[in-house]
Amino acid sequence: MLGPGEDAGPRTPAEPDFGTPCTDPHVAMTVQDRSSTGVGQIRRFQLPSLEPCRESALARAHASFGSEVYSITGLPDGTEAVGVNDAVLRLDAEGFPLWRQQLDRGGAFHPLELFVVAVGGADRIAAAYWGSSTTATGMLLLDLDGAVVHEWTEGFSGANSFAPDPATPGNVLVSRYGDIQTTPLDTATTRLADGPELLPRSATHGSLITIDTDPTTGRAVIAYQMGVADFTPGGTLRGPVPCATPCNGFHAATWDPTDSDAVLALCIDADAGRTRHLVRAPLDGSACELAFDGTFLDNGLPTEIAIVP
Repeated sequence: MLGPGEDAGPRTPAEPDFGTPCTDPHVAMTVQDRSSTGVGQIRRFQLPSLEPCRESALARAHASFGSEVYSITGLPDGTEAVGVNDAVLRLDAEGFPLWRQQLDRGGAFHPLELFVVAVGGADRIAAAYWGSSTTATGMLLLDLDGAVVHEWTEGFSGANSFAPDPATPGNVLVSRYGDIQTTPLDTATTRLADGPELLPRSATHGSLITIDTDPTTGRAVIAYQMGVADFTPGGTLRGPVPCATPCNGFHAATWDPTDSDAVLALCIDADAGRTRHLVRAPLDGSACELAFDGTFLDNGLPTEIAIVP
């Protein structure tokens, strides 16, 4: 307890207003509620300013989300797919559900990664799901109306992140034990095959946490435990670079459509390990820009970020 005349230190300002409509592209961030009664949220930020935008209390925390909101991806028409506990939803341009595909995989359907991939000449939603381990246990392929097109249930040993391969349509980049491989999404089998290595694991920046692909430039953005990088298959790797203030490690990253020399990331607070911030991280290793202070989310934990085109 503070004594008489002791300074409690700097105060966190009031949470910013999320009422201004977004223009596209913008950034969407999912938030999992850590209380037993709360509802997960989607927070949105304008580019390039990263100011909060296009929110209403109802659209931010819709009842159909549940408390666990794991992942989000922008679809080509400006709508979104969202991964929640036991389901994948598609949201309209105002953030309200168009459909909900509820699935039962023995109590272990947690769609932690979503992305759009062209398979068989059509855009599909790929949903990689986890049970209780750190390795994916399967991947669904959904059409844009929410119907299940295919499912892979084998071949996920050591696989912990996925993204479309920008160099080979229909292939995915897979992180297996930290190496990045490319493999086809073969709908004639339920096994996800091993593929050739494109990038070896990092010897200096810890585990590979996530991969995301910029469809316009063909670069893959990587969040390692202690640094972020971008990589063009067949080309060069920039980074990994750390983000010393206010971060001590990363949870996810995506590209910045307004700055090819930076990435957008969720980082882990250097002092409060269960707090995550949204930051812009320059790939030259210069200071990160704090875009959203995660301490505003009393019971909330940011889980994923994505660009909505």
